Amino acid sequence: MQGESPEGSTNVQSADHYTANQMSDDEKIRCAAAVAVYQKYGNTIPTHQKEAMIEQVSEVLNSDPDMRTRIIASIDQILLRET
Repeated sequence: MQGESPEGSTNVQSADHYTANQMSDDEKIRCAAAVAVYQKYGNTIPTHQKEAMIEQVSEVLNSDPDMRTRIIASIDQILLRET
């Protein structure tokens, strides 16, 4: 991977793992939105702008029931693999 890591991240793996049912579906969608915004802009935009964009992307993801369902299922699979 290249570039800077997101704020608050470290190179140390956390001992706290989420399971698929520990995160609400809304949290999963917000995480997916945050990943999309970070992937596109990295740390190049101010925090307030990043938060606004994450909210906008979350709204778009939530407005498409099929996409929402696929994202939640994908995140559940990822979380199950990590446990």
